[in-house]
Amino acid sequence: MYLGEFARGKFHGRGLLHLHDGGFFKGGWFMGKKHGNGTMYYANGDLYEGGWKDDLRSGWGILWFWDGAVYEGYWDMGLKNGWGRETVERTGQVFEGRFRSGYKHGFGVMHYGNGDAYHGQFVDGMRHGDGIVHYADALFSDVGYTIRAGFMFDEPRVSARMARVDEHTTISRPPDGDSNPDDNLQYWGQTNTNYLVGDGYQGGGR
Repeated sequence: MYLGEFARGKFHGRGLLHLHDGGFFKGGWFMGKKHGNGTMYYANGDLYEGGWKDDLRSGWGILWFWDGAVYEGYWDMGLKNGWGRETVERTGQVFEGRFRSGYKHGFGVMHYGNGDAYHGQFVDGMRHGDGIVHYADALFSDVGYTIRAGFMFDEPRVSARMARVDEHTTISRPPDGDSNPDDNLQYWGQTNTNYLVGDGYQGGGR
């Protein structure tokens, strides 16, 4: 059922449309399509408030998901595109940065539920390239250590690019020319005050 303005027999102007699945939209219309500012109440419990163009989310808008997650930022062709902030309530993750075609892409900052954080590059939703990883301490206080690190499609890279940012953290990696890196017990990654911390690889003898 539609209540609102028409033009040439189509929804045009301001109007309210009740959908068959129980959802409804109220806002602007242009020749039968959602256009301009409007609010969409989805049947599954999601709620979107913001810009529309050609029936798709466009421009600035906020989408509240039924499970408590929230995205606030820019949209294009119905997908997250440009700057945005995404909060996932069930995990405590908060991402703030760039999106492209619905995925985290470009520079961004990811705060994890355990207090850790990553500042760096993303590609297609995954950490990729160089960045800085901050680790919280065991009491989830923001007083942990920080390292420079690299990722390739969300997998940590242990390389010469990884370096200490504070004096308590050291980086170890396989020596150059080691043809049998698993010939004895060893740890590749970050260590802090004699504990294994962060991402790394531990190999044992054969």
